[in-house]
Amino acid sequence: MRRAFQLMWIFSSVVFLGAEPLPPASKPMMAPLPPEIKEMLDAAYPGWRLAYHPPSYVTADFDQDGKKDYALQMIRGPMGSEEQDLVVILHNASGLYLQILESRGEDPNIFLNVKKIVESQPNPATGIDKMVSRDLLRISGGPEGDRTYRWELGEFKEVIEPPPADPSDTSKQ
Repeated sequence: MRRAFQLMWIFSSVVFLGAEPLPPASKPMMAPLPPEIKEMLDAAYPGWRLAYHPPSYVTADFDQDGKKDYALQMIRGPMGSEEQDLVVILHNASGLYLQILESRGEDPNIFLNVKKIVESQPNPATGIDKMVSRDLLRISGGPEGDRTYRWELGEFKEVIEPPPADPSDTSKQ
């Protein structure tokens, strides 16, 4: 019995050591971009690549049309003077729509995520507001700090959030 346990331990050690290492938790595996998006970017920006730091892209329905949209960090330009663009690509009725939101030198401290909100939207037919869910693009890091973009009237616009209240300001009490 003891011999069988030793052999099983040796076998499991060999199998474990020979296995492919798991990717680090800080670098999640991402599915490749859809071919039509890759082809569009290849045509418009030859030699582009996704940023190496995760997440390179996020998906959401930014324009509320029920189709998957993409926000990505794209690196382009000659070696040594690369630009990092924050790009949003929407699937809409006329095909793909691309908008560059921000551009800077390569910066591994920029992170993308999706902020989901619920807001009231007036219904002119009934006069009653209805609650709708929206996906906003949240960008964290870099010299600009955190910022949020929303799709509004056919383009992305930065959401200007009021500054946090100053607890030492007693003028509003």
